[in-house]
Amino acid sequence: MPTPLQDSLARLPVVGGKRPERLGYVVNFAFHIWYKVVEKYMRARAAQYGIAEVIVRDANLDLATELDAVDALIREGVDALVVTPVAAPGVEAIVAKARAARIPLVLEANPIAGMSTMVAICDYDAGVQSGRWAGEYVRKHLGDRARLLDVAFPSLRPCLLRSEGFLDGLKSVVPGTDLVARVNGEARVDVAGRLTRETLGKHPDVNVVFGMDDESTHGAQQAIEGMGIDPSRILLFGFGLAGDADKNRLLIPGPWRASLAMFPEWVGVRCVDQAVRIVNGEAVRPHDVVPTIPIARDTLEKYFVKSGEAWMPDFPAIGAIPANAECTKT
Repeated sequence: MPTPLQDSLARLPVVGGKRPERLGYVVNFAFHIWYKVVEKYMRARAAQYGIAEVIVRDANLDLATELDAVDALIREGVDALVVTPVAAPGVEAIVAKARAARIPLVLEANPIAGMSTMVAICDYDAGVQSGRWAGEYVRKHLGDRARLLDVAFPSLRPCLLRSEGFLDGLKSVVPGTDLVARVNGEARVDVAGRLTRETLGKHPDVNVVFGMDDESTHGAQQAIEGMGIDPSRILLFGFGLAGDADKNRLLIPGPWRASLAMFPEWVGVRCVDQAVRIVNGEAVRPHDVVPTIPIARDTLEKYFVKSGEAWMPDFPAIGAIPANAECTKT
């Protein structure tokens, strides 16, 4: 009997033609829930194609480790590579190594000059989507002024674009928006929580908090609730909504009311699909843009179906979300 995951994937068409026998995936930080979900759906999609093996290596946020992993997978004879590049100078060597070995390469999240294709969201545009949703909430529930705390990760370009987009989107709806503080939560729950507590202690009139990923959002949520702040006077907006625990948390009444869904399930599937296309000599877009949309408590079940303890993606619904032809900013 098919599993719920297999049933979910069965609703997506597959790419025709020959398949790679062995697929290599170098993830930049395997511990993160985002990459756990990407890997899970990548393996499931590969199995659906009959791909014999998916070999995963973890760069652990270190470029030297990542380049060594790429070399090792090439030596092991993989037929295609998927890589999430570490954000560091010299990362263009990934493209050079794959090209020299004549191995199809799909990038995830971070672009590299000379790449064939990358599967990723438009971070700035998704941030704008998020800010507009937040702006409408502020106008309806919190008045005509927004005082924003941005729990950011400004050292990473995609993450900074999310923050910049959120602020611009919020201002487009609530012109009287003030950016009270942009703090570096480092994508860590503990750091995000500490900085949120410190900032809200100094600026108790903050009424909007943006977490640039799930960990930042969790930390901010813990701080807001731990300080006993009335949830009716503050909006916490997240970004990612990657795991089952995040979806369950979103349904609990409190300050966290919505998140921008990045759909790592879709990303894992598309990385495999793009690898198959390249193996077959098909043309691929340099940026395969992932659909994104703000999801609130009352819209979660439009895109995910609860199956036991797990949330299964509704792939046709996700695929129907309009995606940018290209990104406003990169």
